[in-house]
Amino acid sequence: MSSYSVDFLQLYNEINITCIVFLIIVFIRSGQELPKSRDQRLLRQALMSSVLLTASDMIWFNADQSWFWPVPVLMVLKIIYFLSSSFMAYCWFILFESYRGSKLWNKKLYVGLAAIPMLIHFVLLLLNVKYGFLFYYDGPVYLRARYFLFQYLLIYPEALMTCFISFVKACQPKNYTKHERYMFIATFPIAPAICGILQLFYWRLPVLCAGTAISALIFYMNMLRSLISRDPLTGLNNRRSLLRDLDGIVREHGNDGTVTLCMIDLDHFKSINDRYGHLEGDQALLILTEALKETAKPYQKRPIIGRFGGDEFIVVLDQATPEQVQSFRITLSDQLLVLSKDRNKPYVVEASIGTAINKGFKDIPAWIQSADDAMYAEKLRHHSTRSIKRA
Repeated sequence: MSSYSVDFLQLYNEINITCIVFLIIVFIRSGQELPKSRDQRLLRQALMSSVLLTASDMIWFNADQSWFWPVPVLMVLKIIYFLSSSFMAYCWFILFESYRGSKLWNKKLYVGLAAIPMLIHFVLLLLNVKYGFLFYYDGPVYLRARYFLFQYLLIYPEALMTCFISFVKACQPKNYTKHERYMFIATFPIAPAICGILQLFYWRLPVLCAGTAISALIFYMNMLRSLISRDPLTGLNNRRSLLRDLDGIVREHGNDGTVTLCMIDLDHFKSINDRYGHLEGDQALLILTEALKETAKPYQKRPIIGRFGGDEFIVVLDQATPEQVQSFRITLSDQLLVLSKDRNKPYVVEASIGTAINKGFKDIPAWIQSADDAMYAEKLRHHSTRSIKRA
């Protein structure tokens, strides 16, 4: 082995070891900082599958360069590497499906069906030991066979399918509240795919492990950001995220009077909690959440929706006319009635709404306070006539 080869092998090992350490650190941090959930468990599983792939690649490459390992051992190491690739793709695919909210993955049958390509790949790798149609050794030299690329048709299409579905859903107006998450899943595999293609044609370059490690960190950070900016019960923007968005609106629009802030408060929330229990109160909040999402769908400019705190919600309507704001009120009331009946609730969820346009306020708190005052004025007007209704 030449001195150049020794230097290159050392660099190859340093890059792979760095990526392994990096992935293990993310694995540990995800266990400490992310709440226990299915997505957290699947992320950690995907991270460890990436560690397995990187380690198996490094072990095989070192053995292949040493010249004294027998061919059967090299074949076994290469099989382990390809199985690791298949397992890693499967783990990330399951994570993508769970993260985008697919309901299919609540059923073990579909999780099992998704493993079929990996099992087929395993059988092909075993057959390849005898027939050599995927890869083989000519003496000490590793060579790719005619059907080598067929493996990648088994390994990656499922993950790519999820990305395509996510892109389609991101483009649908009805999914505007999940647009950011769908687009993240749709674009996430771009970096690993580019690195994988490079390593496919220049297999001595350890770029796949680097692309996988960086992408894993990005996914972990996205989950952290969602945790920080999302309300855990409703999945809407939380107070912190709302204030950040309102700050951006004020910077863009100033006091031009083109943006309407709606403060929405659930009526008789305390009575629902006292009479039916706090879990039922959570269900009332979720009905209001769904009604807000449905009511906001027709608007050309995507409204900002968030939970301000307790049973108070904020909706920001950009470029909405007074007629559209009034239509929002009526449609929301209708949606609440329909959803209450559809969910077979013993009551009808109702809400009071106060609005204020971005004009004449010195700061964001004053704008919010104006909408809040209008909301409480409406609540007081209906206090004598509104009582908790039975569906």
